[in-house]
Parts: sequence; C-alpha cells; structure tokens
Amino acid sequence: MKSFSKVVVYLLLVALFLASGVAWSRTPIRDGDPGTIGACLTQPDGSRITLPCEEVIRCGRSGKSFAIKEWFEPQPAKPRLAVVSTRPLPVKEYWNVDVTGILSTFSGVSRDGSEIRQRVLIVSPENVTVYCSPNGKPVPFMPIKGLDMDWPCKRSLADLASEGSAETASVSVVSEGSLPSMPDSLDSEPGPIYCATIGEAKAQTDGTAVELQCRPVNSTGSGFFILGEDGSPDALKTYYTGAVTTSHRVVRVTGIIQTEGTDRVIDVDSGPGYDPQGFTGSVTLALSGTIAWAKTFADWTELPTDGRVYALENKPVSWCDGNRVYIEEADRSSGILLNYASLPPDDSPYLASVSGTITTNDDGERSIDVWSISYSTATSTPRPLGMNNRSTVIGLRPNGLLLKLWGRVTAVNAADAYIYIDDGSGVEDGTFTDTQENVGVRVQYNDTYFPSVGDFAVVTGPLGTTYDYGTSTSVNCLRTRGGLDAALSPPPAPTGLQAI
Repeated sequence: MKSFSKVVVYLLLVALFLASGVAWSRTPIRDGDPGTIGACLTQPDGSRITLPCEEVIRCGRSGKSFAIKEWFEPQPAKPRLAVVSTRPLPVKEYWNVDVTGILSTFSGVSRDGSEIRQRVLIVSPENVTVYCSPNGKPVPFMPIKGLDMDWPCKRSLADLASEGSAETASVSVVSEGSLPSMPDSLDSEPGPIYCATIGEAKAQTDGTAVELQCRPVNSTGSGFFILGEDGSPDALKTYYTGAVTTSHRVVRVTGIIQTEGTDRVIDVDSGPGYDPQGFTGSVTLALSGTIAWAKTFADWTELPTDGRVYALENKPVSWCDGNRVYIEEADRSSGILLNYASLPPDDSPYLASVSGTITTNDDGERSIDVWSISYSTATSTPRPLGMNNRSTVIGLRPNGLLLKLWGRVTAVNAADAYIYIDDGSGVEDGTFTDTQENVGVRVQYNDTYFPSVGDFAVVTGPLGTTYDYGTSTSVNCLRTRGGLDAALSPPPAPTGLQAI
C-alpha cells in the first residue's frame, strides 16, 4: 500500500504541474506518427531508432532487457518491441524512458517449444534516459508524449548508476557480456514464414504471417500496391498505406495472408483482415538507382538504367586497395564491391557511375561485374561508420559499407593474412585458427608486421566476405591494407599495488 500511495502522490504532482500552464498539443499522437513504436516497427533491421517517452511494462530476468509500450495502448500480452543490452538495464516497471538504439530481430524458442520472433532495440545504458523528479529520482507518472514541451528532469541509466542510486543497481562495475539470446521469456508472436515465390505465399492458410524479399512493384493504388515477381506474371495485392511508386523495388515485405473475394492478398498495415493488435507487418523499399535497389536483383541480372546513362550514378568511392573498388551511398545506407572495375586515377576523392551485372562472387560476396564505369572528382571521401562487432552479423548486415571496428586481437594467422578482433561482443563465425575457435570479427591484414594476440586494434575498411577453406563456408571479413588501415597498441600495463 505504501508504494501505491507514492504513485498516487506522483500522479497528483504531475497533474498539478501539467495544469499550471502546459498546453496539450492540438494534434493527437497516433501509433504511426514519427517517434512511436508503430513507426519504429516499419523500419528495417539495422536502422538507428529513437523513441521518446515510452512506458516500461516488464523487465527481463537477466536484467538486460525490458518491454515497452505507448502510454495510450493497453498492456499487450506479447510485447511489440523489447529493449536489450550487453550490460544491465536496471529499470523498473511503470518508469518512463527515452531510448535510442539499433533495431534488430531475435528468433528463438519459447517455453512451450514453439518458434518465436521478437523485434528488439539494442541499446547501451548511456542511451536509456529515465524521467526523474527534480531531485533526480526516477518516478512513475503520466507520460507527456503529445505535449508541446520537454520534461526538464531526465537522466541516463549510466548516470544514475554512477552515483549508486538506491533506485538502480550499478552498471558501471559490471563487465560487458553478450546480448540475451531472447528478451528473457518476453515471448512474441510466431515469426513470418519465408516464401521463395508469390505462389508459395498464396498457398498459405488465411491468417498466416509470411515474408517475401526482392520483388518489383508492378503498380500502385490507394492504400495498396501490386507486388510482382521477376520473370513471372504472378502478383500479389499488398495492403500498405505508406508511399510506394513503381520506381521502387521491395527489399522485404511481411504481412498476413488473407482471402479477398476469390483472390489472395497480404495485409501489412491495413486490408480485409488487418488486426492492429496482431502481427505487425512491414515494408522495406529501395528506390531505382540506389545500391540497395541493385542488390534486390537476382544473380546475373543486368542492372537496368531506367532512363539513366548508368545504372548507378555518382556514388562515392569509399575504399580502394589497388585491386578492389567499393562504392556506397552518400548517406552510408548501403555499399557494394565492384568487380573488374578500372581503378580511380589517384587517391583523391571520387564519385563513380557504374553499369554492369549483379552477381555473387567466389567469396560469397554480392558485387557488380562492371562493364562500364566513369569517375568524377568529389569534395570528400565517406567517413567510416563506427560499429560494434555484433552489429556486423545481426539484422540486415552492413556488407559493402566502410566501417570502423575495434577490439582486442584474439587470433593471428600470418600465412592466410588475417587477424580476429573482439570488442566483448563474443561473436563467432565457426572458423578456427590452428585448433582454437575464432572469436570476434575477421580482419584481412596483409602486412609485414602483424600484431600479437592481446594487442588492441582499431581497424577501418569495407565489410566484405571471404571463403574459408577450413570450413568450406563464406564468412564476413573487414578488408584492410594492413597497417595503413589499423591503429595498434599493446595491452595496458597492470596498475595498483605490486608485490614486494
């Protein structure tokens, strides 16, 4: 009863505060508006998302996850979105938080043995901001999303923990570990069934969640578009209220199969059988002439120019080692390797315009076999995208992008010109150096000087793919020009009292 009384007092205080001159926004907040969970769930994995003023509804057993909801929606039986971290997130139910992180999808098995799929936001304690009282203590209160103001008293979990607050366990003294394999028993709905063809999707029973990838948009209408199939007349009416044109290709679409009259349709965010409390569908699009668009075509497809001189025009050259050329979008959203491309004239910044055939090379890397390319000068070279090791293997992998990674050297193989670095994420690709399983991300490192196991490294290069002959599989690798793209340092010396 004592805790309940505190909550009532807080609510009354906030109500008085709101009544003292703070006006409500004239436009009500809706689930699909920017900054809401509904809008977040329409984004592809790998997107950086910020969600303001969300309510904590359940906390995971490991302390590294919790579920959130909007203030206006009832507590769902299964969370639409969970927040996870490699470090503790010691929040409490009914707290309100702002969260920023990378969107991903976790799959696993629930307690009853069924397969489940959960959208998650991967965060750090520094990027979870708690709404507090003026004295800095977290409080449960009526959220203010929809007001024309910002709450003045907010503090990060890391900040709260550094003071040893009684309201939260310390996160600063806990070493970083791995992400929970699932958000600790926060079971979500079954994942969609991947369908290789539209025919397979149409064969599913009504109410089944399905996923289709890499398809053209045949035509559009009010609240829907017609999803096509390359090399086939088959099509599927797709109910979706977002903006779609025939200049787009669908990277990925998920939704519920339904019957409308005598036809099969897919409900994404509307349609004859759409249930807003059920499975949340999504559509990821790529515009004609973008690198993401090029990647949606099947191998050995000549990229169409769609009225342009080149299939891809004026894409920044992000990296070149004298053999390989990588290009990426100016906004660093996608990148790709160019096979058989003539090299830029020098080390100056350049833009490349390319035509060719999309393919997967012998290393298992999506790339373009170039048959026409031209270069023009640019004002700058793209900056590398800083990323933790785990982000290179989850969601929509950032293959082709110029990245900056860091970590401790865990393996060295001078004969095959690679090292492995681990930033604490503990990712594995199933390969071995000698008899030891590799931990971390492979870095192609061809140089006369190699670091030692235990050294610390910061490396820069495009994320590619290489064939590992020991396991007969293709694995991710960060390509570098050896020491030119690496900063190395030995491990720090021990500190503290020394034995006499």
